[in-house]
Amino acid sequence: MYNAGLLSLQGRNAGDSVGGAAAAATWFLQGAEHGHAGAQHRYASLVYEGAPGVPASTPDALKWWRAAATQGHADALCSLGCVHQTGSACGAVPVDVARAAVLFEQAAQGGSADGAYHLAYFYAKGVGTEPDLEVATALLQLAAKQNHGPALAMLRQLQQQKNATSQSLLAPIQAQSSTAVEGDDELPDLDESAK
Repeated sequence: MYNAGLLSLQGRNAGDSVGGAAAAATWFLQGAEHGHAGAQHRYASLVYEGAPGVPASTPDALKWWRAAATQGHADALCSLGCVHQTGSACGAVPVDVARAAVLFEQAAQGGSADGAYHLAYFYAKGVGTEPDLEVATALLQLAAKQNHGPALAMLRQLQQQKNATSQSLLAPIQAQSSTAVEGDDELPDLDESAK
């Protein structure tokens, strides 16, 4: 059922007369009802905002993400984290940054590149925590190992900021040392000042 849903999303399931998101949702719902965490997550993702032929239903999405999350499905944990980070449009879930951070951490521990990326953002920007660029960098590196595009971009950005900060910290030292070298003849002769 899960694989049939994936094929339907790709338009490659010969058994679907309709194909696309609507057929995939049907397959994923069947898998979800049989307890398949991946199907629960995929179905929830389709119905959260709706898709062609799939009506939006935030309560259904939350129900199935929670079911998948209780099975430790890392991407479902991350999706719930995103909902808690921003709150749901219908108001079923209020903004709760602390809960989002816990969910992102669980997702990252489960291997979700998205979870690691979102948690890294919290640490980099100090959202719900003190800023900690070392932790943010470590989390981004985890996500980058999975070729997570946004994590790779943020990692480059942090490295550029770190390099710029290093350069700005070194600038006064470099200026002093070049002045000292250029102005060596202006320094008093210690032997003569002791006389």
